[in-house]
Amino acid sequence: MAIKTATKTSASNISNLAGMIDSYGELKALIAELEAKKKDCEAAMAELPAGAYEGNLFRLNIIESSREAPDAILKAEFKRVVEEYRETLSRQYLQAHMGETQIRTHKVMARTGKRVMA
Repeated sequence: MAIKTATKTSASNISNLAGMIDSYGELKALIAELEAKKKDCEAAMAELPAGAYEGNLFRLNIIESSREAPDAILKAEFKRVVEEYRETLSRQYLQAHMGETQIRTHKVMARTGKRVMA
């Protein structure tokens, strides 16, 4: 298994890869912090009745509506039915109608001083 470092990646032609990685990590950390603040604000506003509210810079509209959604029992039944139906399909049929999708994931974490195996 090869060890990948900032200087051995296919993106080594980028002049400041280490800086970009650090910027990306900082952005992810800021987003996580902002998401936590957003949840705190939403929790603080949870008791407000529906209506329109004015801030100094923004306007908040709280809209309440209802919709129908399956409960846990019906969701489990849907899942069971789909699984049973899938079992009736041949391997050839599934192969003919399944496609491969490429997925790219960016994971970033604080450095620990250890090299990561890729």
